[in-house]
Formats: sequence, C-alpha cells, structure tokens
Amino acid sequence: MIAKILLIAALSFLALLHPAVVAAAAECKFPQPHEQRGIHMTADNALDPAMLARFIKFARANNLNTVVVDMNESLRLVDNEDAARRVAARLLAACLNPIGRFVVFKGDRSWLPNPINGEPAKPSLLLWSNKDHIWRDQGKNIWINPMDPWAWKIVIEQIGVVAKAGFRTVQLDYVRFPTDGTTSDPISNIDYGLFAITPEIKRAVITNFVRKTVRVLKEQHPSLRIATDLFGYSALITNQRDPSGNGQDIRAIASTGVDEIVSMAYPALFDPGYACDIPAKCPDKVIRAALTKTSEYLKVTQPKVQLCTYIQAFTTRSRKTEVTIPYGANEVKAQIKAAEEAGVTCWYLWNPVRLAGAQKKFPFQPDFFPTHIRALARKD
Repeated sequence: MIAKILLIAALSFLALLHPAVVAAAAECKFPQPHEQRGIHMTADNALDPAMLARFIKFARANNLNTVVVDMNESLRLVDNEDAARRVAARLLAACLNPIGRFVVFKGDRSWLPNPINGEPAKPSLLLWSNKDHIWRDQGKNIWINPMDPWAWKIVIEQIGVVAKAGFRTVQLDYVRFPTDGTTSDPISNIDYGLFAITPEIKRAVITNFVRKTVRVLKEQHPSLRIATDLFGYSALITNQRDPSGNGQDIRAIASTGVDEIVSMAYPALFDPGYACDIPAKCPDKVIRAALTKTSEYLKVTQPKVQLCTYIQAFTTRSRKTEVTIPYGANEVKAQIKAAEEAGVTCWYLWNPVRLAGAQKKFPFQPDFFPTHIRALARKD
C-alpha cells in the first residue's frame, strides 16, 4: 500500500511533463524514504546534457536511486523553469528520484540587481552591517534577512518553482542564520533593526519559516516531500536546543510537518573529540555519534520524519586544525556502514565539484559503495 501511495504521489508531478516521460516513469519503482541512496549534482552539471547523462549512468550502474540537484547555488537553475523541468524529466525517465536542493538564506548575485554599485533593489531583504554596508560572511557571501516577511514570500515562491518543475522532494539548505563573520565584520555587527536578536528569536524565526514553507507548498503540491538540511551539530540531540547558534532547533523543526531531516554530518567539520584527536581520521566513530541518538529520538517522537545524512565525499581541512585528511573509498564506505549501523539507511554523497567545461575527475567512484549495495545494480 505504501509503495502504491508513493507511486501515485510521483505521478502527480508528471502531469506537466512530456507524455513519454509520464509513460516511462509510470513503470518505475521509486524509493521509499528510508531507501534513498543518492549523489549530489551542481546546477551547471545538470544543465550539460552529456554530464547529466554521465551522472545518470553512474547512479544506475551503482544501484543508486536518487540524484540531488542544486537549484540555486552553483547556478540559478530555479530561474529557468523549462530547463529545470527537463532535468527532472530526464531523471524521472531513468527511474531516478529527483530532489531539488534549494539554498534558502545564503544569497547570490540575483539579490544584487545593480552590478555597478552592488546595491540591492530592496535593502531590507539583505542583512546589513552596522557599518552601513551589506554584511558578508567569511566566504564573501551576502545573506537574505531571515527576519523579513517579504523575503520569506519571495523565497517560498522560488522554492515552489522546484516543485512545479517535477522534483519529488524539495530540500531546504542554509535555512539558518549566518555563523561565520570576518574579523572586521563579525556576526555581532549584523544590524537587525528594531530587533534585539536572541537565541530564542533565532529558533522561533527558523522554525516558523520551515512551518510556513511546509504549509504553503503542501497546499499547492500535496504529494511534495519537504526536507530540511541541518548542521551536523544542529542535528544532535543534546541538552542544548540550538547547539550551533544558527537558529536550527531539531526538536522544533521536526514538529513542523517536514518530511525529512538531513544531517550534514561531515567528519572533517566536527571539532576534535569522539575519542579521536582529528575527527576526519575516524569517520565511522563520528557518524555513529552524530546519528545514533538522533535516529532513536525521531523514531520515538516523530516517526513520520525520515532521518537522512549527507556523506562526506570530498577532501577539506579538518575544523580547528591545520590537518587535511584525504577522503576516498575507504572513508566513504566507513561512513555509509556507520550510518546504517546507526539506523540511517537514507544517505546522499556530497561533493560540489563543478565539472562542466573543465577537465576534472568525476567526484564519485564505484568503489565508494559497499558490496551489498552495488551487487544489485542494474546492468543496462
């Protein structure tokens, strides 16, 4: 019965697509939430037909069933609904579950329509420094003001485009307040106007935004699934309601009607601990510690909410160290195994490399996946 309901939900998205796509997807068996196994793909890779075909071939050859497509970070695919629909259609026709990942409050150039002076069309939509300029984080990114109701309206409308394009799930990323300022412009410089920002206000704002997004999109697209990405620390069940200080309270967010919570539990981004001086050296220990308690908590308190995790499939410097641990097949497989031992069988490999127009190594390799997963891969 559950499988039939999920199939009907999938088909409801296909009404706007080509009849051939509808016919092909009708024969597919899309994964149930706990069965999702996927890889991430940037928007520019998705827009390159040859590259999209390469990702599809890789996913099918390695018994993966899901592709997470970036909608507005590497490139604004969300601004071209026809192109977004073509991407979703190709994935559906290949019997792959398409997820559209939408970056919520981290802004991009589209929020700065005047390239000459860099001023936004509506200054209140962005976070400003008390030094009277647009505030930027360590990566020089601008941020949309989570406190602004007009910003909410615009963002939710843009997220709706992802659903209309045929993606079965919308995944909300950067649904949080910023945490990393610069030495000259720390987060304490952000001017929230009349509001004296407090941890309680941050939590209420983020929770209410997720709740409203769920309500609005579910009214428009009843079969749409909505996922929320959380910092690895934010997804922990501890005695703190917001351990990252970014407004993400997993207990509250899990009660908003969201279908899925995705932990960004990258070992390299955890502080030293977990019986390991450098967490990136111990991916299995970190993943078990990051997911076990959360998995148990959600199964008891919010059994309808699926816990998933991103898997670190990239190399980066370990947090609060000068050490870089290369990540390859052994590290990726160790994370998948540990996640499954923690009761989390829904996972997506994360590597944001942009391949289109460049000679770069494909970010994922067949030996990343345990034998029991690859053994059932399709041979076509």
